Amino acid sequence: MDFWDFEKIYFWYDFSIKKSGFDSLEPQIKDFWKKLVSNGRCSIPPGFLASLMNRLMPLKIGRALPNKVSFTEEENYINRILESAGAEKLFNLFVFSESANKYDCFISIFEQILFRLPDFRHNKVMFLESEVNKAFEISSGKFEDKNETLFDPDIILKEIYINAENEFIESKITFKEEDIFEISHPKLFEKSSDRLFYRKMSSAIKTMSFWLRGTFTLQEESSWVVTKYGEPQTLPIGGYDELTNKGTISSMLTSELAYIDETMDFDLFDYKLIENRLLYFKRDTGSIFRIRRDFLIQISMTEFFEHEKNLGILFACIFSFASKIIEVYAKDMVKVTVLLNGYTPTSINEAAGFFNHFLLAKSMANRVSMIIQKSDEIPEEILRKEAQLCIFGPRHIKSSNFIKFIFPQDDDFAKLSQENQEQELGKLVNRMIEKMVRNEFSKFENQ
Repeated sequence: MDFWDFEKIYFWYDFSIKKSGFDSLEPQIKDFWKKLVSNGRCSIPPGFLASLMNRLMPLKIGRALPNKVSFTEEENYINRILESAGAEKLFNLFVFSESANKYDCFISIFEQILFRLPDFRHNKVMFLESEVNKAFEISSGKFEDKNETLFDPDIILKEIYINAENEFIESKITFKEEDIFEISHPKLFEKSSDRLFYRKMSSAIKTMSFWLRGTFTLQEESSWVVTKYGEPQTLPIGGYDELTNKGTISSMLTSELAYIDETMDFDLFDYKLIENRLLYFKRDTGSIFRIRRDFLIQISMTEFFEHEKNLGILFACIFSFASKIIEVYAKDMVKVTVLLNGYTPTSINEAAGFFNHFLLAKSMANRVSMIIQKSDEIPEEILRKEAQLCIFGPRHIKSSNFIKFIFPQDDDFAKLSQENQEQELGKLVNRMIEKMVRNEFSKFENQ
């Protein structure tokens, strides 16, 4: 195995970025390439990083050469990547980022994109991290006289790009919805097991969503519920119901501007303004009541959830259930608490930790929370007197709405294929939501 020394490494780096149209790269981009190299990805051309970043990221990548010569093999491969299914969404990931440190944020996202592309490979491109560091510590001028005699990197570069493009085509790589989510949240997956768990969970969520009705028609809320749990607010609800002589310039009828005569010091517009006779649109206003609603989803766990696949389905069901409740009561102040009690699976804490990060990424962390405990007693701290409580679970408590909900964990359910399990859970959640919107609650009985 022939490892390159620092002279060859610098020559390779310099040749690659110039071939891609850059005289130099920003320090952050150079350090990113060195990081990839230290992780064993020696064959990835630094010029490729710069070119693809330049196409995706609205940041300065480096100093461009005044007269760039077309590099067909590189351009073909990058075009192939950016024209693949779903790749158009990659541009938005960089446009809408709000991070203060753009370079660190964008490079983290870009690294997730690279993770999904085939590795660059070439049996002649091999070097050690120590030699890489040495190459950038010594002035590049030392190598200028030796460039012609080191080796011909042009042939190697072309071979690398052609091989990478062929492998990309054979792999049929696309950027699906779950890929875009993973790419846009690089800090979410601290461990490789998190990514695997997310894949299982997102696949189950997708299947369950097919069996959930898109919309539900809510019944009119009783007056006592509005009085006890409502929080009245006067809000504009859209539209115009009449004209008025009071308002702001933004709501003024445009026809009123016809009274302006620039040739006159005092025109008809001025007169109407002084006399409060200008016409304005008046928006509809109304009193709307936001109901404070608390929901408790209680699931008693057994050894069934010791298998990680079943744990993924559990959290997929919880997310589908909670998000549908929030969607149905979109105008209300909704809080969903998930209570998992009984048997404690080995991986439950890790799964719950990731799920909390997932909720945060979905902007749902303030509305959905989780409690894990041995006892099936409902903690008093989640029972707010000022909110209407609805319980989905095996047991009822006084002064709450109740719908019996049992997560299937029997042998018959375990024998089903994963797709059929997800289908059954989707139908189950749908039945729970339908009962909720029809107010089909069970009466309290002493238990």
